[in-house]
Order: sequence, then C-alpha cells, then structure tokens
Amino acid sequence: MATTKAYLRATNVHKSALPVGVKYCHQRQWFAVSTGTTIEPEHWDKVKGQAKSTATNAAGVNAAISRVAAALQAIADDLAQQGIEPSVEAVKAMQKCQPKAPSSTLAVTSVPEIRNTGLPFLYHLDSFISSKNGGLTYEHIQVRNRQHRKMDYRVPIQHEGGIFGNNTMKTYYSLYRIIKEYQLHKDVVLELVDFDKRMLSDFQAFLVGEKKYLNSSVAKVIKSLKRVLNQLADDDLMPHTKYRRFTLSESKKTVARTVIALTQQEMAALKALPLGKTPGVAYVRDLFILGCSSGLRYSDLVRLQPSHIRNNHIHIEMQKTGEAVAIPLNATSKTILKRYDYTIRRISNCGYNIHLKTLLQMLPTMLAPVERVRWSGAERRSEVVPRWSLVTTHTARRTFINVALESGVSVAVLRSWVGHANLEQLLQYADQNRNAVGEMAKAFC
Repeated sequence: MATTKAYLRATNVHKSALPVGVKYCHQRQWFAVSTGTTIEPEHWDKVKGQAKSTATNAAGVNAAISRVAAALQAIADDLAQQGIEPSVEAVKAMQKCQPKAPSSTLAVTSVPEIRNTGLPFLYHLDSFISSKNGGLTYEHIQVRNRQHRKMDYRVPIQHEGGIFGNNTMKTYYSLYRIIKEYQLHKDVVLELVDFDKRMLSDFQAFLVGEKKYLNSSVAKVIKSLKRVLNQLADDDLMPHTKYRRFTLSESKKTVARTVIALTQQEMAALKALPLGKTPGVAYVRDLFILGCSSGLRYSDLVRLQPSHIRNNHIHIEMQKTGEAVAIPLNATSKTILKRYDYTIRRISNCGYNIHLKTLLQMLPTMLAPVERVRWSGAERRSEVVPRWSLVTTHTARRTFINVALESGVSVAVLRSWVGHANLEQLLQYADQNRNAVGEMAKAFC
C-alpha cells in the first residue's frame, strides 16, 4: 500500500531552519519531494508529521505538505486505476516529468493528465536506458558521477554488463536531458501518443532555434529518438507509428564534407619527429600511425591483444557493427605491434586528441588553412581553420582508406578490410579533392 509522510531533511550546513519534505513509500521503497518550505526543529511535530501551532509559518508549511502529499497520492491513484502498479519508480517518473511551477514554494502543483498511454515518455526512455546499460538508469548514472566528482554529469562512468558501449550510452543520456529541456520549454509532459510528424517538426525547431544545434547534431538526436520509439513499437507499447512519417530531408541542408586525411609523405614526416624525451606523446603517435596502417577505429584499436594476431592478419570483431574482419599486417603495423608486445594500452579519447593535435602542428602542411562549412537549419556557418584542428582519432581510418585507394587497392577488397556495408559508406571517407591538380594535369596537359 502506498503512503506519504512529511519529514525534516537534515543538511550538512548548520542552519536554524530545516527543509520540509514529503516521502512517498511503496513496498519498503521510497523517494522524497521537497515542499519548498523550512521550519525550526523545535516547532516540528515528528509524530504527526506536521508543523506545530507554535511556528509562525505553521499554516503555510502544513498547506504545502498537504498539497504535495495529495498530488503524489493522486498520481498513485491514477496509475492504479489504469492497472499500473504505483511503484516508487512509476510515481517518481510522473512527478519529475511535470513542468516546474513558477513559484519555488510549490514543489508539486498539479497532476498531469493521464491519457491512454499512462506513463510519460521519460519513464519509458529511462527503462530503455536501464535495459541497455546493465540496469543503470539515468538517475543512477547522475548519482555515480557526482560521487566521482565529475564536472559533466551527463558523461557516464565506464560500466560493465551493458549491451551498448559507453559512447552509445552517452547519446541516450543526452537524449534524456534534451527531452526534459524541451518539456520545460513547451510546458508539457510528453506521452507516447504525442510523437507524430507535427511534434517531431516542433522538436527539430527547438533543437535549431533554442539549442542552436547544427543539422548534423539534430540528425543524430532524431535518429536516437526514433531508435527508442521503434523499440517501444516492437514491444507493443506505442499507440501508433506516425512518427515514422517525419523526415529531415526537406529542411536539412548538406554540403560536401571536409575530409581530413594524411598523405603518405605526411605519415613519414610524423614518424620522423624526434619524441624520445616524451614517451607519452610518442605512444599517441604510434597509436595514430597504427590506425593509419590498419584502418581500425579507435574503439577497436585499443582492444588489440595477442589473440587478435593470427596468420599475419589482425582478426577482430568490430565493436560498432559486430562484423568480423581480417586485416593483413604490413611493415608499419608489424613494427608498432611488436614494439608493444601486441597489446595496446587504452588511453582516454580526450587525452589522445589533445596530444595528436599538438603533434600535427609540428608538420608544416597541417598548418594550411581550410574552410569548414556547417549548417544550423537554413543558417550557413563558415569558418577558416588550420588542417590540424580538424584531426581526430577517426582521421587515422580516413587516412588508411585514402592511401589504399591511391595505391590501387580494389574497392571490394578495401570494404572487406574496413567492414563497410556498401560503397556509399566507403566513399564518404574519400577526399574527392585529393591530388586534384595532378588529375587535371593528366586530363588537360
């Protein structure tokens, strides 16, 4: 049976007045909601769970307690009427998804309208996150990150037991946060029935207009959202599939991607840099060169072990796609792997990129300016930046593909090495302007 009880919340800060909260309890589990009021401990009746008449603000405190308790009980009753167990998780999801009241003294002012889908979308999204993340919900991750004193609570601690990788889970944590911001902006509580073409169009406008996202980022958010909705549809939870009619193609402007890939001459110059006194930076260089000579993604590169090396090939199942590939070793990859006993030590992606950009600034050709054009809605954003600033861990994979194509490796063989499903994916990595002057000279000598 669900119950509510008011209590005084102890704080680490010495104050004469303590905050008053209301606990919602169900099957030996509970969570608390603030009433937005405070009271001195000597004026608190612990047995009755209310302010004593001796307190000057007794009426206001007791009214706030009644209001919050009634709202929580109403949520529980509405869930029970629909045949949904009023568990702590369900009631908490309903309460937290409500738009915030304009006054800080009202923690819960109204109960959201319960329609035919029952629970709010954020409840389903949190369940999706938990199912893919070894049982850890969005709230669990926030608590863990606070305990580890991480500055960005959106970034999860490395976990084990989840179906998705850490970077993939970051995407869904971000989606959860963005949906919460959209609900506050629109003053709504989204339910599954709300996700149709019109709602997604408005959501896209929010991402571009309020969040100032680039079109590429908008596409990633919408893709992640549709993936969640498709999973809910597969589980027979979606009341309709109208969201599938929405597409970004009508409003999404695209331009030719600025592909940054090193040439063989630049790779040779990078190898020749004297880095004997900085072994950490030298390791980053070796890791990058190994990626350039194998085509492996960073997530696969740092998993390499002696068991992956067989018959002069790297045999590995790619973490992103699950596809098994066999990549022949060459003189460069053999030398680097042997140097580290065929075991690659993992370093942070952030630290890797910082050292990599520092390294590439030592190459004169990487100082050349390039134009980067990006779109946010219909707004064109252009800037001129040095080549090195656009280099990331993934540049090694692009370098491998471009060098292989220049060397005459067939597309079919190259696809088998890098694990691309089709030619279109492969060509996205190709620098169409690479050696353009030389090709023009051959055609018009």
